[in-house]
Amino acid sequence: MTDASPRRRGQVGVETLIVFAAMIVVAALGATLLISTAGMLQNTAEATSEDSSAQVSDQILVVGATGTIDVDGGDRTVDGVNLTVTTSPGAGEIDLSGASIELVGATRQRTLGYGETADAGSFAVEPLVDDDASAPVLNDRSDRFSIRISLDGDARLEPGERATIRVVGAGGSVQTKIVGAPQSLRSYEEGDDVAL
Repeated sequence: MTDASPRRRGQVGVETLIVFAAMIVVAALGATLLISTAGMLQNTAEATSEDSSAQVSDQILVVGATGTIDVDGGDRTVDGVNLTVTTSPGAGEIDLSGASIELVGATRQRTLGYGETADAGSFAVEPLVDDDASAPVLNDRSDRFSIRISLDGDARLEPGERATIRVVGAGGSVQTKIVGAPQSLRSYEEGDDVAL
């Protein structure tokens, strides 16, 4: 009986070795999966961080707003808006061709995309100060561009009327400007500019 006992112990040792090897393989696969997932999460976190930083730092600043007077018979309205824009301090390049403009009035709302000329569906960009001819890309703090918005039909501003203009950058930054026509436009002629 003493001969059977050592053989049995040997078989138990081999089974234990096989279970131990299987556990090591499972642990290695689990570690690989864990490291791979951690790498993906890190890349996602970095991309989200960059997007958030761009939304905060790459701001478009509206530094002025004027309107263009239209005379139709005796009625005077504002039929165009010019927003003077620049970049916020520390901002990177801001490509206005990737921006959109949301125009919200009392009875209307529309979204405009970039175009070569301002019309009912698009806004245009005209450089005012652009030393390196980069328009429509704001790439220097000294750049000043005019965003031209055409107001036609019921989008025109009557005397005393207000509208909200949101400039939404390609990176997600939003700059809101509330513009309002003066209470009286009688002293203005066709094509005159008025401060909004």
